[in-house]
Amino acid sequence: MTSRSSGSNKGSGTRNKQHKPYANTSSSHSAMNGRKENTAQARKKGTNSSTRSQHNARTSGDESKREYGASYRDSSNRHRASDRKQSARRRNDDSSTAARSANETASSHKEHSMHSDHADVSANALSKATARLVSIPVLYEDNHVIGVVKPVNIPSQADDTGDEDMLTLIKQDLKERHQKAGNVFLGLVHRLDRPVGGAMLFAKTSKGASRLSDSVRNGRLLKRYIAVLRGIPARPKATLRDTLLKDTRTNTSAVVASGTPGGKDAVLDYEVLATHTQANLSLVLITLHTGRSHQIRVQMSHAGYPLYGDQRYGVTVNRPGEQLALWSVLAGAPHPVKDEQIRILSLPPRLRPWNQWSEHVYDQLAERLEREQD
Repeated sequence: MTSRSSGSNKGSGTRNKQHKPYANTSSSHSAMNGRKENTAQARKKGTNSSTRSQHNARTSGDESKREYGASYRDSSNRHRASDRKQSARRRNDDSSTAARSANETASSHKEHSMHSDHADVSANALSKATARLVSIPVLYEDNHVIGVVKPVNIPSQADDTGDEDMLTLIKQDLKERHQKAGNVFLGLVHRLDRPVGGAMLFAKTSKGASRLSDSVRNGRLLKRYIAVLRGIPARPKATLRDTLLKDTRTNTSAVVASGTPGGKDAVLDYEVLATHTQANLSLVLITLHTGRSHQIRVQMSHAGYPLYGDQRYGVTVNRPGEQLALWSVLAGAPHPVKDEQIRILSLPPRLRPWNQWSEHVYDQLAERLEREQD
């Protein structure tokens, strides 16, 4: 069962139920887009604030699913070549609605400090504004699980900044859209760093949360990322094995000698997908085998190839205000109650530095990930 973020898809849990694409907050489903902009100004005008959607709906027999320009796939439904071509033309807009405001504002943000407590200051400062301006596309949903595209610069869960976070925003959406009374349960299955966007899974029930957490502990949660590196790795494919030690005081991690008290093993695979020699940048696919704090950022920086825009672990080669180029391209796990896999795909918006490569590169990546899931 696979959903892809060329648009926002939702399964209802009961497959013959239909979900229509949202067009405005008064007549159809909310996608957490500009919820707090429906204020007294909208009531004064006597109109409802509309949430713009660049996505279209498509039906497949009597298994209609919400789609916003996406090609929906599950284990019994394969993409046709024509769907891929049509999706490729639209993919420049993929997730751009969800990230454009954060990225463009971040690029103009001039404050910066080398001290680790302030290294992600641009992301922190933008979070509240971002949460109000962006949409959060829903890729998959049933009674137990919801999969979404996390916008950049929004924390996965509440922290001491008080900024709006993914858990809170999704709870609000579920409460409003399903007209739930009282508190709404939502379990955090895995985390993405605040500056990171892309595919993310949440549990809607305690049973779902428990079983998905077991999948995390047993290494059955599939996490794949794409990143833009400063520099071109000497080896096009490699496995990095390090020991990481987290400093809770500064919220940073570092590679330390094996056997260091408190150190934890960190393993990832990377593969170079494309390079840009003139800009000295590389687009890489990363598979995590462990889930350590800031793992990708720390290990790649230690290897000599810090991530584009990383203000913590690449401060000497990145400029203030550059958006961290790390995106969760795939998240997957065994369904908590069904004998099937849930996998959601998401590609980054074609903003800098992602736009250094042609659509053909991203088409190939999407098709490859889809083939690997068959």
